[in-house]
Amino acid sequence: MKKQILILSVAFLASVTVVFAQAPNLGGAATCITPTTVTCLTSDELHPVPGTDYDYTVNVPTPPGTKYYNWFVTQDQNFITGSTLTTAIEANNGTGAHIQATGAGYNDPGTIPTPGTGTNTINITWKSFTHDPAAPVFLVIYVQNDDACTTDNIQVYVIEPAHAFTLDIANIGIDGSAQGDDFEMCVSDVVSAVYNLGTSTVDMDYGVNYMFFIVNAANYTHSWQPSFQVGGLAGSRTVTAVDWAYPAEAVTGTWNATVGAGANWTAAGATVPYVSATAGTVGPLGECIIVRVTVDNNQAETIVDTPISLAVDGIMRDPALGTYVTATFGDIHHSTCTQDGFDNDVITQVLTARPDIHSATGTPVLPFEPQNHD
Repeated sequence: MKKQILILSVAFLASVTVVFAQAPNLGGAATCITPTTVTCLTSDELHPVPGTDYDYTVNVPTPPGTKYYNWFVTQDQNFITGSTLTTAIEANNGTGAHIQATGAGYNDPGTIPTPGTGTNTINITWKSFTHDPAAPVFLVIYVQNDDACTTDNIQVYVIEPAHAFTLDIANIGIDGSAQGDDFEMCVSDVVSAVYNLGTSTVDMDYGVNYMFFIVNAANYTHSWQPSFQVGGLAGSRTVTAVDWAYPAEAVTGTWNATVGAGANWTAAGATVPYVSATAGTVGPLGECIIVRVTVDNNQAETIVDTPISLAVDGIMRDPALGTYVTATFGDIHHSTCTQDGFDNDVITQVLTARPDIHSATGTPVLPFEPQNHD
């Protein structure tokens, strides 16, 4: 008989371990959400959105003859000196401060009488940068003509990028599936209920919930620093960690910590920013991170459905300083172009209620032993 009781006890404990444990990692890959289109900007080729490619075209109808087109980007205000073209030309391989990429024909006019790949049209994808009136960024088109005479001419555009860095947030389930606002999550099982002889109370531990979210960041260069704000905390319920991960690493369990307490958490330390997949410029499709909020229920009984919200704010890397402190590089609201902090990029999950047990024994009703729940 004792052996049978022992076996049953071991089996019960094993089942308790399985029921109580909630996985701290995603059980399946999450699909990146689609960012909201920015509607408050008037962008064009001279005011480009970073990460979006633009075509620039010129027409040169006269004189007749073979044309040699030389498109290039420079900050040298002396485009031609002594009939010699500037050599302070930015490379188009993404290593410079302004160009992420170009189509064929950039800075390749050929040599008379052999044309290069340059044509009357160039495609350019720009990085994020701040327009400096004292040191503008120029897109130059220099054209040579080979006919009876070899002649040349030049025209110049000034490029001032539009700031269009946006964030979007959504719920995901523990399996990585997309979920709507007010997504319901089962509250953690009771981890322990122990009678305390000293206080004559039942000491409760209502366990931990891991809540998962997905954030898309669009229209920025290199990286951005996330900050988070948790809403709905009350009583003894606390947040013990807010972590983020690249989507694949959210499944394998490689998380980047943030620093904070209570409701406010900010990425800090060696892994401050989310760095884009190429450390380049991310356009209107954006790139996503997974956010995990660790909620310790402590003695919060949760006998009514309890909404917990997560808001995200962010600031992109200052291209000139390499830091995340320049306020003008904060994310904007897609419809107003204002930097809205935590006001709009927010989503809610709901911890569903556990059983609310009431005594129905005796007249008057006999009380349960007191618990230390909230």
